[in-house]
Amino acid sequence: MIRADKTPNSTGAKAVGVVPVEGGMGFQEIIRGIKEGKIKALYALEDDVAAMPDVADALGKLEFFAVHAANESATTDLADVVLASSSYAEKNGTVTNFQERVQRIRPAVTTLEQDRTLDGFETSRWDKFAAPNDSWGKGPRRDARPSWKIVAILATLMGAKFKYNSSEEVFGDIAQKVDSF
Repeated sequence: MIRADKTPNSTGAKAVGVVPVEGGMGFQEIIRGIKEGKIKALYALEDDVAAMPDVADALGKLEFFAVHAANESATTDLADVVLASSSYAEKNGTVTNFQERVQRIRPAVTTLEQDRTLDGFETSRWDKFAAPNDSWGKGPRRDARPSWKIVAILATLMGAKFKYNSSEEVFGDIAQKVDSF
């Protein structure tokens, strides 16, 4: 089933209200605003928007560009600040597919910020008894944080009152407010 929308979680984003508000700007309007000098700073969250050449040209005109990313990309190359975020394999979360099915993801790799847990086993047990061929049981932990935590910290620094202590609390709040969750 080939679909025009190639983004894996656009349905989930729409369900929680990540859409232009009436009178607000969509993606193309934001790019036009940057080119016209009306938008001088931008914060990109986990997307390689600079992979599109016309977008990359526009991003080069920003006075300040912060990027929140798990991997190096064309977008991180243009950024003034890069905030290292956990990848999908390093965090708890959900993805909502095009059929509006909310699917849970769990960490397969540990970071300094996030431990893995599987079905009630404590992380220390899983990782302590990893088999020699289990790459997740050895090697350095990376210094990356889950997206929800980075956004909550930034929001708090800007005066918001985010009181989440875990991804489960974030999901619980969303589930109370959005029927599809």
